[in-house]
Amino acid sequence: MLKRVFMIIMVLMLAIVNAAYAVEGECYQYCDGEKIIILSAEDQEWYSQIAAQAYENAPEVLKTSQLTLEQRAQETQLLSEEEKTYTTLWGLPQGDDISQKTALHLSYAYLQEACQMEDKELASLFPVFTFEITDPEAPVWCIKFLPLDAEVQVVIVVKIYAGSGCLAELGIRETVG
Repeated sequence: MLKRVFMIIMVLMLAIVNAAYAVEGECYQYCDGEKIIILSAEDQEWYSQIAAQAYENAPEVLKTSQLTLEQRAQETQLLSEEEKTYTTLWGLPQGDDISQKTALHLSYAYLQEACQMEDKELASLFPVFTFEITDPEAPVWCIKFLPLDAEVQVVIVVKIYAGSGCLAELGIRETVG
């Protein structure tokens, strides 16, 4: 009984917080553990501009060498059943999954929150997307951020649950020079 009352209070608090931060335009609300990330229409526009700047600054070879989500999903379909047991499986988002664009915006918000990254730093990273369905009950957007500066020897990986927008993983991996 106490659990149910607590749950109702939490839902009401969430609704109040959402209303308090509501702005004109569409807002998204996602969780990060107990923290709520709300992307206002202005946030979304700003993150879209950062992404456009990163794409504009990327060398042409980087832009053209990336597989599309459809190509990756086709690769998964070609795997044997045995291969599917030990490899990452890729697919396409379904109706209730957050969009690629929203996943990118959320990944920027998570990077700014967790790593205190500035807009200029975000714009110096080229996002590469995959949609992982290895766990079909919890598909994730995987965004690998490749540095546009050749001297930077790390790749940042952000994984976001496609159903909720919650952060699944945030990691920094060294690249092999």
